Amino acid sequence: IEIMKDLFTGMVKQERVAWVSALATLAIGCYYFWNVPIALVGESLYTREMRKVIMTCFVVMTIGEILVGVVSRSRSGVVDEDERDELIRSKAMGIAYRTLLGFVVLLIGHIVFYQGLQIAVGEEAANQVSTLGELGVANALLGILILSSLSHQVAKIIFYRRGY
Repeated sequence: IEIMKDLFTGMVKQERVAWVSALATLAIGCYYFWNVPIALVGESLYTREMRKVIMTCFVVMTIGEILVGVVSRSRSGVVDEDERDELIRSKAMGIAYRTLLGFVVLLIGHIVFYQGLQIAVGEEAANQVSTLGELGVANALLGILILSSLSHQVAKIIFYRRGY
């Protein structure tokens, strides 16, 4: 616990919240993407194990966000933000939006390319090029959301460290 105190002593509250959010998002994302492929090997899409992994992730993420919000507000009341904090938040949000937009455009391009390939050469030949499927698209979207959230939190951390 002393190590954690030493790590967070020189940080403003918004930077500490960004660190906690980034680490929590990374941990939940790693847990999800580590367990989903294992749960789906040789099983159908709607298995009991798959539902268990998804529900566990959502419950942990929801409880974690609530706890971070309560702890960050309870120690010193309302978080005071100045123009610098607003500027950092808006720059980081811009990076997150560009990350989200770029990867969603790539995913949509992949889907359109795959659909066109199915029409042109048939489903069997198209499946040799891409086997993403419906669950793969859903997991790709979840991965994009996690990457975008991480880019938002990491950009905030970098901007606070650089002294913007």
